[in-house]
Amino acid sequence: MTKRTTDAVASTGRPPNAFLVWVDDLWLFMEIPSKDGGVPYISKFARTGAGLAKALSIMTTAQKAVGKARYAIAKQPKITRRRFQQDQFTPQAEERMADIIRRFKGPLH
Repeated sequence: MTKRTTDAVASTGRPPNAFLVWVDDLWLFMEIPSKDGGVPYISKFARTGAGLAKALSIMTTAQKAVGKARYAIAKQPKITRRRFQQDQFTPQAEERMADIIRRFKGPLH
């Protein structure tokens, strides 16, 4: 299996039908990609619940028209914890750790 870097597969993690959205103090802006790949349309909505509902409605309608974006999601690596074995530390190291713990407990308690 050939290892590929992310930029060799795609320049961005967004699907092709993704919308870019940003806000300022009063407005919510949404960049709507054009069908032919030309200049996108930028629409603005009031920064209220109603404005957000309109923007989500447009995004939902456009997603239904385009269909699901198909892109592969990499599997997350399994994280395993390494357990310490009972005999991993020497008696001297255990004595030193116990001494350090005693010193921390002393002035605090």
